[in-house]
Amino acid sequence: MADPWPPKACGFAVEQLPSNSPDFSPIENCWAWLNERLAETDPGTLEKFDAFKQRVRNAVGWLHENKAGEMANLIPSMQRRLQAAIRLKGARTGY
Repeated sequence: MADPWPPKACGFAVEQLPSNSPDFSPIENCWAWLNERLAETDPGTLEKFDAFKQRVRNAVGWLHENKAGEMANLIPSMQRRLQAAIRLKGARTGY
């Protein structure tokens, strides 16, 4: 059965990028920080929805207070991220 994706069918080399690659999607860094903070503040028992919403609000506030500098550098670092990915031929760059 022929590959249905046209670039490969036309002879182009095609590589699949990871769906959540922080190298090419800086927002993934923010999601990771948010998930880490939520894990750190996990109550360990089932919580009511309102309590969870408040915990998320608190975690977002924590991000703004503690990760603002790192978040501000995510977009300006894109050129370096892309250059590193090209240099490493798509291997993990460490971003």
